[in-house]
Parts: sequence; structure tokens; C-alpha cells
Amino acid sequence: MYRVYTMSGVNSAAAGGAYRALHLYKGGTEKIPYSEVVQDITEAQILAAEPNRDAESVYRPLIARYRELEKTIVQKFNNLSYSST
Repeated sequence: MYRVYTMSGVNSAAAGGAYRALHLYKGGTEKIPYSEVVQDITEAQILAAEPNRDAESVYRPLIARYRELEKTIVQKFNNLSYSST
């Protein structure tokens, strides 16, 4: 489970994306922990959210429901697309 950190300053979201790209460039989680990639900037990070272990019991069943709804929408869209041509 991951913690969520924020950084103050301009383009901090872009900086976060750049650090994620650097992490993948260095081999990803299998080769190097993300925390090691960002260790030089940890002083600038502010903890914004921590995972709640109870949330899984709430969200896990919703994943199946979401997939079913998405499948239904895609099928309806495909039927619409083919019927209008």
C-alpha cells in the first residue's frame, strides 16, 4: 500500500510524473524501490494520505460491479455504432 505525498511549488505534479518515469527507467520496482529514487527529495514532501486497510473490504466488491457496468456500456455503444452505419 502506498502513501500519498504532496510537494509545494510550481509544477509539482509534473515533477512527480518525472520521478515515476525515472523509477521505470531505472528498472521499476523489481530493480529499485521507488522510495530510493525519491530519497533526495523526501524533505520537501508532505504526507497527505495513508492507506486505510479497511477500504479494501469496501472497494473490492465494487471492482466487480464496475467491470460489469463498463462491459454493459461498451456493449451498448458497440450496438449503437453498428446500427447507425
